[in-house]
Amino acid sequence: MFSVAESVTRVNKNTTGFHTLKDGDLNTIIKEISRIVRENYRGNYLFTQDFIEQLNSEIFNGLKVEFLEYEAIMDVPQLEPHKVFSDLNIMAVDGASVVFKGHPIRLIVARSGVFSHSQRLTNVLRLNTTPKSTLRIIEVYGEFLDIDDLIRKVESETLAYIESETIIELVDKMDVDDIDYVFHDGPLYFPNGFEYTYDMVKFLYEKGVPIISIVKNSYSRTIMEMLGNPRYLDSDFFSFFLKPGTRSPFFVNENPKQEIKETELKNVSSYYMTPYGALIRIDVPYWVFEDYGATKIIEIVASDISLGNGKHSYLLKKADRIAKFTEYERKKLLRELEFILSSAGFNEQSFYNHKRWGLYATRKRGL
Repeated sequence: MFSVAESVTRVNKNTTGFHTLKDGDLNTIIKEISRIVRENYRGNYLFTQDFIEQLNSEIFNGLKVEFLEYEAIMDVPQLEPHKVFSDLNIMAVDGASVVFKGHPIRLIVARSGVFSHSQRLTNVLRLNTTPKSTLRIIEVYGEFLDIDDLIRKVESETLAYIESETIIELVDKMDVDDIDYVFHDGPLYFPNGFEYTYDMVKFLYEKGVPIISIVKNSYSRTIMEMLGNPRYLDSDFFSFFLKPGTRSPFFVNENPKQEIKETELKNVSSYYMTPYGALIRIDVPYWVFEDYGATKIIEIVASDISLGNGKHSYLLKKADRIAKFTEYERKKLLRELEFILSSAGFNEQSFYNHKRWGLYATRKRGL
């Protein structure tokens, strides 16, 4: 019998580099992809039965991950959302952005969207608004940088800023008894814009308002690194390991690049495979896990997912639709930007792709 780490690393060979084919026919390409997956990534190679059998013992012993529960897989019960949300005010916040790459400026426009779900009879919270927006001019100094890569990082940072500031301002105006939970799209702490999300999480801790973050595309490697194979994502493992309607234990999900000294503010995560097979990561601060417990957190998230037809967050989808720029708004913004720059003397205002595709967002929210 080999170790957990060995069972994961067995697929390292023959899966990287170029796979040059004899022609460019689509059927040839599909056939080659099928071969690669069949020979290298099938479950009995990637995560063997030996791995599964050892997981309960090895995942909790000898690894540097701090697990807060002691079952490898847990069922998530089917709930009645109207009962779980009874007498609750929940606020969901998301952000949206558009990018303009032109001459002589590169510009990011971002705004937040807020939606509330209330089942209270008194002190009902009604929010359906875009309360804040921000503009960000991207300038390059010093050595030449990859502009597209720089824009992606600045865009992510800008979204972290606008979402965090929105949450702080709205909660600060409320009586804390009037808000029971804040839902946030994306990781609890953004790698780009960490300081903004950290300030927001700390503010909510001081106010005693719990926050739950939902990550739809998780690129975290906390567990895979502990298993000695950072080549794979944690979500790679849990997409195989979890079945619809199950979740992983909560664990302390620390990013070594993000220094969080306060135990209460450390990121705690659980992976959840929704009833319709969408893998998400749930992030909460440590204090929320301690004060509310895994059962209550999962009940809130599962009820939200249930309202979203068992796929994704109902509340955050509402907030996303509010924040998102419509096609009309994007085209109008592009026309106005080109007019402003033309008036300033620039005969060519946009790069080719912007003329072809219009304003677009480059962000990737998963982490």
